[in-house]
Amino acid sequence: MKYTLNGSTGWLGHATLGAIQQISPTISCNEFQLLSSGRRRMQTLEFGVVNSYSLSKDLDLLETSDVFVQLAFKTRDYIGGLGEQDYEKLNYQIIHESVQAIKRTKPSHIVMVSSGVVTQWLTDSQSRKFDSYIKMKLIEEEEIRRTSEEIGANLVNLRLWGATGIHMTEPLKYAIGDLIYQNLTAESLKIESNHPVYRRYADASQQMEICLRHSLGGGQSTLDSGGRILEIGDLAEKIISTLGSGKKVTRSNFQSKEPDRYYSMSQTMEELAQDFDIKLINIEGQIHLTSQAVLRHLAQENGI
Repeated sequence: MKYTLNGSTGWLGHATLGAIQQISPTISCNEFQLLSSGRRRMQTLEFGVVNSYSLSKDLDLLETSDVFVQLAFKTRDYIGGLGEQDYEKLNYQIIHESVQAIKRTKPSHIVMVSSGVVTQWLTDSQSRKFDSYIKMKLIEEEEIRRTSEEIGANLVNLRLWGATGIHMTEPLKYAIGDLIYQNLTAESLKIESNHPVYRRYADASQQMEICLRHSLGGGQSTLDSGGRILEIGDLAEKIISTLGSGKKVTRSNFQSKEPDRYYSMSQTMEELAQDFDIKLINIEGQIHLTSQAVLRHLAQENGI
């Protein structure tokens, strides 16, 4: 089994390598090829140091593969620095080059990671803001779907609402990582939100493993990520009790107004996990694994 990972150097790329090792424990580096924005050497938890090809320059070097994992995309946080026009132009280029890479490698199976905002906007488009990120995600989904039909590959599209795990490369960007960081470094865990915030928490590598197994079994579907639903204050308390710091949670001007609920109600990922006999990691386990990513970040921050 040969895998191609496009967008391999980010968090989900690392998480996918972990998922692949769960599926094929004896797999070697020769059985996957990694693509990123440029040629890089990257340190991985499962395979040590590995090299990636450049998506834009190394197309002719790519070999055929059985599975293509599409992760390459510039996220919403790039809009501010680039501006909407350049942001869209850059993602158009990435999507075009990704399609060419798929056609070059001729996979039988494609797993793409999209975003929960697409499901959210499609189901409630009247009350949701439409921005360049949503626009480009919709275009990406359509282009990858069209390409998968053209080459006869089965496509599994994961719309990711949120995830956790040991592979996080920038853990402080996410609430769970930031709260774990505060638990390690601050006197208390400070929550900025003054209203209820609900999210679902699931291990990223397990989410990718479920999608890969689903695709390899012939599945063709769009899936919303699952996980445990927690209000952010409860998450903070769970971090304290799990890691045993004994610290307090501080939250200024909390108001019981309309909650912020960004998660899917779908249970499909849980059902598939049961079908594949995957024991999902509970929230305590996710906290322990994510804390390792935070500790790794702290070591890098301190030059260790």
